[in-house]
Amino acid sequence: MSTGCIVTECAGRLRKLADERTCGQGRQVMPFCLPCTLALEPVADVVERIAKGCATEAEQDFLRQSYTQVPMIARCRFGRNTWNGVANLLEEAWDVVSEHVKGKHCPSGLCCTPSTFRIDPDKCVMCDLCAEVCPEDAIVGRPFVEYRTDNSPYKILVHRCTGCGQCVPVCPETAIVKVVEKRIEQNDREDVG
Repeated sequence: MSTGCIVTECAGRLRKLADERTCGQGRQVMPFCLPCTLALEPVADVVERIAKGCATEAEQDFLRQSYTQVPMIARCRFGRNTWNGVANLLEEAWDVVSEHVKGKHCPSGLCCTPSTFRIDPDKCVMCDLCAEVCPEDAIVGRPFVEYRTDNSPYKILVHRCTGCGQCVPVCPETAIVKVVEKRIEQNDREDVG
């Protein structure tokens, strides 16, 4: 039996699957195997945001839609079994997931919450300075190229970000902001009650 929070455990499982990108036989996931490939990364990001206590109710709804619909369209038995396992795990702990999202804290007090940063896409000028200083390679994007049509602002991968804040002072447009979260820690809740 796990001694950690079920949401953190699920986030770890999903992140491992997303990083390995392998199918049931240990082969690399092919581009034509779309259901799992397209759903895994965003779902892992959402579960990690839930574990950190910074997810929205819309993301919680997205999570439920994903883990109920992807098993129906998964192309292989491994994909269906994987997503059904995720669905069972999250369904059993849906109250805990809801507490992370709505209450902005972990009921068991076991989830760690480093500082969370995000890049304001309206302010980002795609200069690449933040990505250069990030020690964890948690900032992704490409510098702005005038003739390209696929330019998009940088983003911070929450599963890689350690919250060190080295990216904040180098941003010339102050596009990187700390996400302020109001939390009630387990010890504080016991003192109140």
